[in-house]
This record gives sequence, C-alpha cells and structure tokens, in this order.
Amino acid sequence: MSSNSPASPGAGGTRCCKATTLVAVAATSFVCCFVLVVAFLFVRFLLLRQRWRHRTRRLLQEQHHRSKPGLGAAAIAMLPSFPYRRRAEGSTSVPATAAAAAAECAVCLGVLDEGQMVRQLPGCKHVFHQECIDVWLASRASCPVCRGKAEPPAPARAEDDRAAAASTPARVAAVEMFGDEELASSSTPRGARG
Repeated sequence: MSSNSPASPGAGGTRCCKATTLVAVAATSFVCCFVLVVAFLFVRFLLLRQRWRHRTRRLLQEQHHRSKPGLGAAAIAMLPSFPYRRRAEGSTSVPATAAAAAAECAVCLGVLDEGQMVRQLPGCKHVFHQECIDVWLASRASCPVCRGKAEPPAPARAEDDRAAAASTPARVAAVEMFGDEELASSSTPRGARG
C-alpha cells in the first residue's frame, strides 16, 4: 500500500477531513438554517398582520353598518324648519341670557341671523342652522346642546300639521301668455277660485 491511497473506514487509517473544515461546514449549515427560520418567521408575521388588519377593518365596517348612529334623510326632512325670527325685546317669557344663547348655532358657533333657515328639534326645542344640524343628525341622533334624542315628531302630530297646512289657502299666480307677451296676471287663493 502506498501512502497516497485513501484509508478505508474503520481500518484505523487517517481522517479524511481536518477539524477546521468540519467546524466551517457546521457553522455554515447553522447560519443557513438560522436565516431560513428568520425568513419564515418574518413572512408569517407579515401574513398575520395583514389578516389582523383585514379582520379589524371588516369588524369596523360591520359595526358601522349594523348600528347607524345618525338619522336618515327622510327623518331629518320631517323635522320642522322655518326662517329664523328673533323674539321681541319686551318679551318677559324668556330670560335675556336664554334669548342670547338661543341666537347662536351650537354646531358651527355662528350667530342665527334674521331670515336664515333654521331647524328646531321637537324634543328639546333647540334651534340650529338647517345645514349645520342636517350634517350633525346624519352622523348622530342627539341634540348638540343637551344630548337628548333628536327624533322627528310623532306621526299623528305630523299628520295634524299636514292637515292644518292643507286647510290654509295657498297663493297661486296664474299667468296667461300669447307668444312672448304677458297679458294678465292674478294672485288669488286656491280656494277662492271658481
């Protein structure tokens, strides 16, 4: 046998690899396994975070659709609205501080001017700019001042109001025209016509 021939295993010959080579291979294997485990955990974390966000978003949407906190457009339209008129100066029925507080919209903190369209909440009788309270009631069903329920008037009362409005004569302006000329114009109550 020559000294260049490989040693057979178990024959008590020399080793095939040095100790430093074995340590280098073991360390490289360990580093590769560590990198793969970290990469796996990172991908798993990203997927779990995406699932949590999706689940949270879905729950919030379901909760929002289940319990709509505001009033619908039809309910808001049923609330009374009218041009704002200040109370008379000599009126003793309302204290001066209450009259001053009633002259301000609690939603936009703007002053209620004479003739502006306002809406009055039936339960608490608070008055606000129509545009301001419509936006408020679309998202919340409560009064901005006292947090009382802001509900439209009861149907029986609303029907009575409609009947009273129907009994008052409305003014109709009839205009007769031939070509581009206006011949006659009249303004008579609807009930007075024959």
